Amino acid sequence: MERGAAGLRPAGDDDWMGVDVSAARGVLGWEPVRTPRDMVGDLWRAAAGRE
Repeated sequence: MERGAAGLRPAGDDDWMGVDVSAARGVLGWEPVRTPRDMVGDLWRAAAGRE
């Protein structure tokens, strides 16, 4: 089981994905600047040809 923002989810739950950026943060000092909502919106606009 994985722990996500909404609690525990079974490994087979295909509609949820979590990303742990702690390694990039620790090694590179990297922090994400876009939210998941921003990224999904960009993906939809690109797919619709409105980049």
